[in-house]
Amino acid sequence: MHKLSVIGISTFVPAAMVDLCWLKGEPQRTTFTAENGSKRQFCKTCGSSLTCQSASSDDSLEIALAILDSSHSFEDKHPQPDAHVHISSKVEWFEINDSLPQYRNVRE
Repeated sequence: MHKLSVIGISTFVPAAMVDLCWLKGEPQRTTFTAENGSKRQFCKTCGSSLTCQSASSDDSLEIALAILDSSHSFEDKHPQPDAHVHISSKVEWFEINDSLPQYRNVRE
């Protein structure tokens, strides 16, 4: 993911499917399903990553924070990271220097 977005990290926020309402762009979204059953949504026009969903989760997904227009979507207007996931694919030069939980791939 980070190689596609040309940055060292990508930030996603969890969301329940019942709470998610797309305001526009429905025809521009496409879904890729990986061999392990996980799903990722992308913009057909620009390739931006939109969401990712674990194969084991039918009722929630994670939304790329960069696609949101504002933080008004959150009860907490300043959401903070709560974990590092997919650290098995972390670029070598990025150093994790906090005490947040770390997951090799998905949250366990």
